[in-house]
Amino acid sequence: MDWYLWRNTSVERELRMHTLALHEEAIESEEIERWMEEDEFRHALPIPPLFGLLHGTLAGPIVGALCGLDSDLAVSASTGAAWGILIGPVLVALIAGAAMASTVRMNRELPLRVRLVRRGLLVISAVYIVPALWHCLKTIGHSSLRGPNR
Repeated sequence: MDWYLWRNTSVERELRMHTLALHEEAIESEEIERWMEEDEFRHALPIPPLFGLLHGTLAGPIVGALCGLDSDLAVSASTGAAWGILIGPVLVALIAGAAMASTVRMNRELPLRVRLVRRGLLVISAVYIVPALWHCLKTIGHSSLRGPNR
């Protein structure tokens, strides 16, 4: 999660948002509303890949193994389960991304092209799991090299 959020944060923006939040009359302002919509998009980006990893890993092998029941497919249950564990997370993440892209609010002041690109990013955000996993592995590697007491 920190990899996704780290890529989409700005210290100046966060300071400005906190400054505006201190003033009671600014809480209902258009600027705060625009930034809240921006945050909604930033926080929606990691949801489809995580949803795909969880539900796709659980449902993929089950659906794949059920393919072994159909004699016309000529696929054994174990082969179907193996294919399901490979394809399931990606397919579920794409479906979750498409659902998120249709429900996340976008700022109407943004150009149409930017809104469409952001919706496309939500759909294909399952691809982002590869660099996020690389970041996790690097973080784990660095922490194991330092040792538990350092």
